Amino acid sequence: MKRARRSARRWRVLGCWLAVGGPLPLGQAQGADDAGEVAASRPPSVEASGGIGPCLSVQAGEALMMRVDPDGDGIVSGLDNCIGVANPDQRDSDGDGYGDACEGPISSVDLVPSLSVSPPTRVGQVLTARIEVRNVGFAATGPATLEVVLPEEVRLRKILPDRAWKCEEDPEARRVHCSLGELKPGARKTVRLKVETLQRAPLQFAVIAASQMIENTPENNTLSVTLPF
Repeated sequence: MKRARRSARRWRVLGCWLAVGGPLPLGQAQGADDAGEVAASRPPSVEASGGIGPCLSVQAGEALMMRVDPDGDGIVSGLDNCIGVANPDQRDSDGDGYGDACEGPISSVDLVPSLSVSPPTRVGQVLTARIEVRNVGFAATGPATLEVVLPEEVRLRKILPDRAWKCEEDPEARRVHCSLGELKPGARKTVRLKVETLQRAPLQFAVIAASQMIENTPENNTLSVTLPF
């Protein structure tokens, strides 16, 4: 599908712009041996034809592309990365020059983390932070990971991962890193952390879920929660 779309966008063929996108006449496609035949097979310009014929000169075609906006998204066709489908944001997630609106979604993976923990009531209290990661998309994630950034005002006491998923603490970075394996569509995995409060202050937790698959909505992979004391 992508190859076909790219071919469709190559409108400049043998030095002319196709108004309809159909094939060139045989004489134009194959060329000619002598100057007379070349002149006879050369596509007419706008000036020669008196208007927009089936084949425009390069300069006229480029000028036209910089004026028209057939999909009405505010981006002229000469600059639009998805002609025919309105995409004013011009989003191009894979950076190939063709807008996402013309290519469809890159992936159907969508990781969404959540965190629940009750606010502390006293210094020295042990809290349970429950972090859940869900795949609300329509494709498997491949190997997925979870990072939890702990507040400075707590001490990690214990990690209780769901099943046999591995979690490790990085004390210097105040982080917990977990390998969640693959999450199929609709699947969820949970990690619980036992933390002890060290002082009276708001507690800010940060959670980051990630997958090897490219996601359409990576902005919902990160969560920050601040608990009052």
